[in-house]
Amino acid sequence: MNPDPIDFSRPIPLFPLPNCVLFPGVVQPLHIFEPRYKDMIADALEDQSAVALVLLKTGWEQNYYSNPAIHDILCVGKIVAHELLDDGKYNLLLHGMSRGRLLSERKHGLYRIAMLDPIEDLTDESPNMAMHRKVLRGLFDKTALKDLTVSQSLIPLFDDSIPTARLIDVLAFTLVQDIPAKQRLLEEFDPFKRGELLLRQLVNLTQLLEAQSRESPVAWPPSISEN
Repeated sequence: MNPDPIDFSRPIPLFPLPNCVLFPGVVQPLHIFEPRYKDMIADALEDQSAVALVLLKTGWEQNYYSNPAIHDILCVGKIVAHELLDDGKYNLLLHGMSRGRLLSERKHGLYRIAMLDPIEDLTDESPNMAMHRKVLRGLFDKTALKDLTVSQSLIPLFDDSIPTARLIDVLAFTLVQDIPAKQRLLEEFDPFKRGELLLRQLVNLTQLLEAQSRESPVAWPPSISEN
């Protein structure tokens, strides 16, 4: 999957959600049913199919249908597949392309659009990052992570040629379910520090899993988000 690059010189639709953090290199299934976001997706598909998925800040419930506060750091994705349902709703796949920083925003009809500054996806294959990769791989061999059903699809990534920084993003997206922690991982641009944050999260997860019954594989994580 290799979508066309995003043109950041143009406004990009904002899709604020309270419980979803997108990362570069991963695909998020979405079900779109609110009228304003149905309009947004229709417009995005007519343009460059870009949507910036951004996390709502605490207290969003009081202002959800207006302009609730959002985090400045987000992830811009490309719609790589979509299904328009008979009632005008959409099922779609949003492929994370780039971290971005919010520069300015305004209303466009019923939804919000923004000018964004792309954040370079730093890579670092230093010995320290190689150690991160080795320790992360060991967690899948020696801890309860190996019992997760999703691990079957994650373990082969360690043998592929994807950069360690991208691997960390994929693992953060897939395994970290604490939303504030996930946002902190997105906001950490230094891949080595991001790896340290991820390791702490995964150690906590292994301790949680090891305290539970191992009679059957654990289904992890939820598969779809709705607006």
